[in-house]
Amino acid sequence: MSNLDIGAKRPSPSNVGKSPACGSGTAAPASSASASGATSGAASVVPGVVVRGHGVASGRAGDPRFPSGTLSLQAPHFKALGLDLSGFHLGTINVDCAPLRFEPGPGALLFERVKWHPDVPAETFSFARVSITHHGKRYPALVYFPHPETKPEHFQPGGVAEIIAPRIEGLAYGDAVTLESTPGQACWVPIGTAPAHPAAP
Repeated sequence: MSNLDIGAKRPSPSNVGKSPACGSGTAAPASSASASGATSGAASVVPGVVVRGHGVASGRAGDPRFPSGTLSLQAPHFKALGLDLSGFHLGTINVDCAPLRFEPGPGALLFERVKWHPDVPAETFSFARVSITHHGKRYPALVYFPHPETKPEHFQPGGVAEIIAPRIEGLAYGDAVTLESTPGQACWVPIGTAPAHPAAP
């Protein structure tokens, strides 16, 4: 992924780390939702369907607090922490992966207590490297995971993963896609499994 700079050569600030291993529940079997290798230790291929989101990340929602979208406001903070989103569309693709849901793997990036807006409490985010395939074409992507224990609003249904990718021409609601993650980046567990990431103090 040439458009990803994860800051490998720079000192790590205290709020940058790796996500904890997905260990709170049993990973989904390969037969569930036709998922293949849906664990943190093997490449995972998970099917999903593009669904409508809140429109807040891209700014389509018209929220006066975030006229250009939350991602455009967050991106400079992520870049300062070592993750450059240049080359990605600053909006999310919402992919319904039910009956599975995403959990960050032990190799995912973890940014804790990011204060990205004066009127929004500091949030914790994880990012997992994946690819998204649409109509046979594969694109580099990230799962964007605002941790629900620090997220103040705009919650997603349990099976929906938020994906950041380059702009994909022709992508539409209802389209089938597949998400593939490299080992250690993502866990895909049954909806209802207790989260592996700890609750906020």
